[in-house]
Amino acid sequence: MSTEDVSEEIVGMRHETVSNAVTVAIPEKAYAEQWDTDSLHDEIHGILGLDLPIQEWAKEEGIADAEIQERIITATDKMMAEKAATWGLEVMRDVEKSLLLQVLDQVWKEHLLSLDHLRQGIGLRAYAQKDPLNEYKGEAFDMFNGMLRELDERITIILAQIELQLTDPSEIGQSTTGETFEISQDPNYIGNLPDSDAQNTNNNKMVCKIAV
Repeated sequence: MSTEDVSEEIVGMRHETVSNAVTVAIPEKAYAEQWDTDSLHDEIHGILGLDLPIQEWAKEEGIADAEIQERIITATDKMMAEKAATWGLEVMRDVEKSLLLQVLDQVWKEHLLSLDHLRQGIGLRAYAQKDPLNEYKGEAFDMFNGMLRELDERITIILAQIELQLTDPSEIGQSTTGETFEISQDPNYIGNLPDSDAQNTNNNKMVCKIAV
């Protein structure tokens, strides 16, 4: 990845993650009484660590899903801007780029493994009078889109809940002239993401070590 600043891509991932969460809880053309604002609140709290009054917003006269989504995005952007101000923009940009490279590499490897499993079993579709090639193309496309959603959500979760820890360069095996940080997190965040109840426990906190 040649660019030094991936902040716009990171913001887009965060906004897309919020949009997906809102779409699931507030389906298109659903009546207000059909909105699952409790699950939306829990999802946003689990992903971003924000305790927003979503249920109260939904009770406002004439409010629409787009406005709820915009309020969540505004609160999220404010939180991340405050984190960037605390860390310093240069550190934040470095962390974003390093994290994106790490997580992209992982989800891509997971995707290739899933495609391999799909290829191994796709021939069985012929027994159901289905064209294995067309079945493979359709499912592979869905899996690719699912990988992108997974990438967006993992990046968003980690950046929202990561903590900064100053440390000596020797502790992270780096020289002062090279990369100056290391990101470590609970294995649940790198492999299978924890559920909403588990995401905000102290045991799942993630740490970004910055060499000073």
